[in-house]
Amino acid sequence: MVLHATSGLMPHRLAEDVEEERRVFHVALTRCRSSVSIIPGFPPSPFLRELAEPGVPTERAETPEFGARSSPAAVSRRPSQSRQPAGRVEVLAATPGLSFFHRGHLYEIVSLTPDGARAILGGGPATTTVTFGETVTLEGRPVVLAHPGFEVAWEALRTWRAERAKALGKPAFVVFDDKTLRLVAAKLPTSEAGLLAISGIGPLKLDSYGDELLAIAEQMRAL
Repeated sequence: MVLHATSGLMPHRLAEDVEEERRVFHVALTRCRSSVSIIPGFPPSPFLRELAEPGVPTERAETPEFGARSSPAAVSRRPSQSRQPAGRVEVLAATPGLSFFHRGHLYEIVSLTPDGARAILGGGPATTTVTFGETVTLEGRPVVLAHPGFEVAWEALRTWRAERAKALGKPAFVVFDDKTLRLVAAKLPTSEAGLLAISGIGPLKLDSYGDELLAIAEQMRAL
């Protein structure tokens, strides 16, 4: 019997490795000899939903013997580790009442702060802040949790990029691609460190456009 299969406990709210928590849950189920009973808490563990869905096995490349070389076919079967293509990141503006999963735990937004969403963790009473720009899971798909002013900021940043590109005589994507610009609109960073934390912004881009991006972010936050 597995007692109290609750979000916040399975996986534990302090756990960093959700896969390890899932493995421990699996061990608890498979140690029973003939049958197993699961008693959920509230809210129930997200692992319970997985038990009712068909699994999708991940093909694992066999480890070659010592000294052997992997064949091209075996290499091609390995799971791809490439990132999502630029511009295809899905962004969702944070609003009170929105529920989502993050690192295997259920959250519900109760209020907004300048830098993130204050959310009840696992049904409460504990709360934590999920920073704008974090990737969360909503209805089974990854989305970026964004500042509530995202849509206005996105349009303002696109206009700025078009004007910048025209002045330079270069295509808009040379200034910033859509993915990077959407993350800037999602986070609206207030410091150079915040800009550098965004994929696609390095020291060169920071020197070229950092002051302008921070000025736009400050303006959008004041709306």
